[in-house]
Amino acid sequence: MISFTSTKSPVIREALEKRIEEIQIQILEAQGQRNKIEIKENDIHAFIKYAKYLMEHHQEMLLNQENYTVLRSLFGLVFDALPTYTEIVNGTPKLSLPYKLSDEFTDTESLTAGDEGIGPPTSVLETEVIPLN
Repeated sequence: MISFTSTKSPVIREALEKRIEEIQIQILEAQGQRNKIEIKENDIHAFIKYAKYLMEHHQEMLLNQENYTVLRSLFGLVFDALPTYTEIVNGTPKLSLPYKLSDEFTDTESLTAGDEGIGPPTSVLETEVIPLN
């Protein structure tokens, strides 16, 4: 290759310059395609915002969706299998993992304490607590 670059032959120099120009054009085209495909930080923030909205307002999105293709996609995100009417009425549809996990956290009536079993039962606390007065 070094002998080609140091040549004084105009034919070889012209061929090398033409090949260099072709490669530079290919590089510019590849960079243009990469820039079209490349995910930017704003794209990630927009995706996270949409995902949060979808997790919090999935009922609205499922009920108000007019495009059936989008509706099928949303059902696929919320449910593992398409629920039957009976499963929906009974509250037993097969939810996808994110909604199943989310449902476990929202089922409790009080957010101040969990179920009995980890700590001592409340009846023990009532009898063994030292009075403060």
